Amino acid sequence: MLIHDAATKCVAFVGAKKTDFEIRGTAFFAVCPIEGTNLHELYAVTARHVVEHAAERSIDGGVYLRINDASGSATWLRSDLQQWEFHEDGRIDVAIS
Repeated sequence: MLIHDAATKCVAFVGAKKTDFEIRGTAFFAVCPIEGTNLHELYAVTARHVVEHAAERSIDGGVYLRINDASGSATWLRSDLQQWEFHEDGRIDVAIS
């Protein structure tokens, strides 16, 4: 089964920074329109436990997203744990940034 090329541009790895990077899970991107404008907001979505484990294992407490850039190379983008939002019910395993 083939996956449409556009789908491969909507995903990322979530990782922790060690001496190198350690992949802890995956995320996908969602785009939501901003009402009354032609603008959109971009969100990364993954599981809460993936974000928490990445932050715990990372030497600097950061949560990293490995994304592909326009040249076809991959780059790691750093975020802080505080930039992620979790559902108020801790049993719901979702994180959004």
